[in-house]
Amino acid sequence: MASRRANEAAWEQLALDVLADLGWTVRTGEDISPLRGERESWADPTIQPRLAAALTRLNPAVPTTYLHQAQAEILRPRSADALTENLRLHEAMTAGYRDLSYLDADGVEQNPTLRLISHKPEENEYLAVNQVRIQDRDHHRRFDVALYVNGLMVAVIELKDAANERTSSAGAHAQLATYVCEFPLAFRSVLANIASDGTTALYGTPFTGLDHFSPWNVDDDGAVIRPGDRQDYDDEWHSPLALLLRGLFNLDRFGQLLRGYTTYAASKELGLVKRIAKPHQYFAVTAAVGHTVRATRGDGRIGVVWHTQGSGKSMEMELYAAAVHREPALGNPTIIVITDRTELDGQLHRTFAASTIVPETPVQITSRAQLREALTGLATGGIFFTTLQKFGLAKEERDAGLAHPTLTDRHNVLVVVDEAHRSHYDDLDGYARHLHDALPNASFIAFTGTPIAQGERDTRHVFGDDIDVYDLTRAVEDGATVPVYFEPRHIVMRRAEGVTDEDIDAAADEATLDLDDIERRRVEAAVARINEVYGHPDRIRKLVADLLAHWDQRKATMRATLEVDGKAMVVAATREIAACIYEEVVRQRRQAGDDTWHSDALDGGKVKVIVSGSASDTGAVAAHVRKEHEQKSVKARVKAADDPLEIVIVKDMFEEARSYDVPADPAAWSEEIPAHPTSVSARYRKLAGQLNRAWSIGGGSETLAERIADFRFHSDVRVLLAKQQAELCRASGRPVPEEVERLLRSLIAEHTGSGEVVDIYAAAGIDRPDLTRLTPAALDKIRQTKSPHLAIEALRAALLADADAVTGGNIARERQFSQRLAELMNRYLNAHLTAAEIIEELIQMAKDIAAEARRGEQFDPPLDRRQLATYDALATNESADLIMGQDTLAKIARELVDVVRRGVKTDWTVREDVRAKLRSSIKRLLVKYDYPPDQQQEAIARVIEQMELFAAKEEA
Repeated sequence: MASRRANEAAWEQLALDVLADLGWTVRTGEDISPLRGERESWADPTIQPRLAAALTRLNPAVPTTYLHQAQAEILRPRSADALTENLRLHEAMTAGYRDLSYLDADGVEQNPTLRLISHKPEENEYLAVNQVRIQDRDHHRRFDVALYVNGLMVAVIELKDAANERTSSAGAHAQLATYVCEFPLAFRSVLANIASDGTTALYGTPFTGLDHFSPWNVDDDGAVIRPGDRQDYDDEWHSPLALLLRGLFNLDRFGQLLRGYTTYAASKELGLVKRIAKPHQYFAVTAAVGHTVRATRGDGRIGVVWHTQGSGKSMEMELYAAAVHREPALGNPTIIVITDRTELDGQLHRTFAASTIVPETPVQITSRAQLREALTGLATGGIFFTTLQKFGLAKEERDAGLAHPTLTDRHNVLVVVDEAHRSHYDDLDGYARHLHDALPNASFIAFTGTPIAQGERDTRHVFGDDIDVYDLTRAVEDGATVPVYFEPRHIVMRRAEGVTDEDIDAAADEATLDLDDIERRRVEAAVARINEVYGHPDRIRKLVADLLAHWDQRKATMRATLEVDGKAMVVAATREIAACIYEEVVRQRRQAGDDTWHSDALDGGKVKVIVSGSASDTGAVAAHVRKEHEQKSVKARVKAADDPLEIVIVKDMFEEARSYDVPADPAAWSEEIPAHPTSVSARYRKLAGQLNRAWSIGGGSETLAERIADFRFHSDVRVLLAKQQAELCRASGRPVPEEVERLLRSLIAEHTGSGEVVDIYAAAGIDRPDLTRLTPAALDKIRQTKSPHLAIEALRAALLADADAVTGGNIARERQFSQRLAELMNRYLNAHLTAAEIIEELIQMAKDIAAEARRGEQFDPPLDRRQLATYDALATNESADLIMGQDTLAKIARELVDVVRRGVKTDWTVREDVRAKLRSSIKRLLVKYDYPPDQQQEAIARVIEQMELFAAKEEA
């Protein structure tokens, strides 16, 4: 393929061909030049006459004079900063222009919201223009391809020669960056730039660095397409460039990306930032909306968005919050974003608070009382951020054995959980149970990089099936994250001389005497293995020596090749081990004569520990627990290449550092537990533990809801007995394992009036008309009535009802009958028809409606209700009917209905991605049968509208 057409001109022509196939009208730069009266100047790419025509078309109630005034104000720069202007124009293009005020003919002040771009593609004008010349006094450039919607430039495509080894997509991006620098205000309405050499193609905003540009390498279902995967298109039409263009510039999807998948955010650190969704984010959010609508009508489990670290889950949650607010079926939902750590809660809240796309100002909940006050009695809306721990019981509620009070029983409450694998599985008597008691009819969605399925801790069991999966392999392929390479290095731990398996078993049995099986497994797995083995001083000493030697070598290599030292991150298994590693790093560096590694100051030292904690922490860990703003200061040092900080040690970041699930340790105990005399208390606690596990697996079932008090009773007794046993252990001098204490602490914590009804049929002296069986006798009775005005009203009402019933949701025919009836009634009311004449017209219309029920039978083979409605949507255009004929249109209608039935999910009306796919499918079928090109967009719009109505009727 590259040998046949790999130069810029060839790729340019391919781009224009693909865009034309998508519904963009192709023009040349000369066609829109100032010499043709289209553009005002060479420096401004806006096509003002076309924008003026769009404003007039989309805002027919506003006088033209005021539209011209508004257009001048919209295009007049308010800032010299390109990104600031881009935000201003973006808001006008998506939300409308709202700064127009004028007095109408009656002297009433009007403040309309002007539409610049319609959400209906058929109401807009789409142009793809090649070789667009732009110049000022100092610069002269040509854009390879510029895309326009209603005269506003919305995308710029820069192409390079794939056969030239010195050019690439990176070179195209650099060229685009130059254009933005030289002509900043020319990009004020641009949504996205595309950089491609044909064999690679990337997109991003005009203000995005190359490292954040992304491919669009998926089909209309979001499935990844790799080179050579499919052969249903020739190489060029299935190239990365063609894939990207079909993905971004499908008319429906482009509008969706413009309105709902582009965000701006302002922060002190970064200033104003613009982001556009990558394909995995777009498909995840659109799918999540469909799942949400179904969940609110079902069991409340929306599902799991499983996207690896670095894929942009925070932005996905932000886009999801905006999308569900746009969905009418959800009725302005209340969104509650939940984390289990204060640091994450604050981070997500700041992300939402800075976003321009989030529809409401988010509220960060700081106390249990504030949470209950905010949610109790809330009728609709609201975005709240809180930690799971806020759903705890007050002391008096715990003492009284009460459940968490219900805060709201509405069904359109959406709980968005970040990293759900941590703490959302104890639905018997923990925070998760309190959350469900507080919000009994809420729906739950999880965004996580590490879903788990281990016994009762099963992410999908709690939240539902996977909505979308974006794993590390895809992230690396897309450039969303850098590849991680592992160099296995193992420190062998040998058993002390003379110690046997039996000795270890005996010690373990003694320490865990009277613990049930669940508690014993936790103790052995968490305490004995991690802190005692991995944190052994000899192991830490050897680990740090190897780490520092390896780091010194890597640092020297990076300095020679990249001219920077880089940074290192160490992920420790526990906070205690992290603190020990820190102390050993400082000790070994000090022994080597370097005393600069430790410093109590935030901006000093070459090694730091970042861990979560509280004021109650003691020992070595306490020295590294810092306030949130102090942690941010350290993290900022990590990102600064010239900062002396070299090594940062963290904990609880396996998913962030490695982006894959850590397998179970193969050294877990596998021997049989020796038998011990078992007390009644121990047996009870063991059985209660098994009951607790059973509840975790099946407790969500409605059939068990009435038994929750019984389950709680046994759970409470188990805790009480465990506490008593712990005290007995202390009194007898036996150790109480730390993990058991942690378990116990967590369990403890937790209209109008009406007049008289008149029968107009009886008043008119006629029987209720049956329009499908108008006998001569019935017709005579209607014609001879002494109350013709009542007979006319009776016929009108019957016609409306029967037209709806007979046409069965056929929009084209319903509109024809409705318009015909409205015209007849207007003629009668304006005295153009006598009572007798309109009765005859209505009787004739009734006969036509009766015949409508059998109209599909005239085709061979006959058309069913859906096929006939689709046929009418296509035949509404008279030229298409004349040119193509009834048989061809009927054949298209049959195939269209088959396409929808085969390829469209039941929730497609609330799935923006499926709507975009449907447009592509309809378009391909119309092209296949040579449907008039100038009528295709209107036909697509009518067919989609018809399919929407059928879907809505089926849903109802």
